[in-house]
Amino acid sequence: MTLKFSVPKCPECGGIAVGVKDLIPGLAGIVFEEDGETAEYSGGTDMWWDDQYTPEDENGEVQLRCDEDHWWDSKMEEIT
Repeated sequence: MTLKFSVPKCPECGGIAVGVKDLIPGLAGIVFEEDGETAEYSGGTDMWWDDQYTPEDENGEVQLRCDEDHWWDSKMEEIT
């Protein structure tokens, strides 16, 4: 898949984007205490890799990041 971005370079430092923010849902395990009301994380998360997606804001923009760890918004278009 080929992508095109409206703002491919960082507005702060001029570096080229190295990645786009994706979200991957998962299920973090919990274990309940004897009282049945309080719980703690069990230490693992089952990741749902097939549900990975790139979130867009209300303007249809995604978030890009450069090597300097700067984040910015940009329109993303799939061109193939």
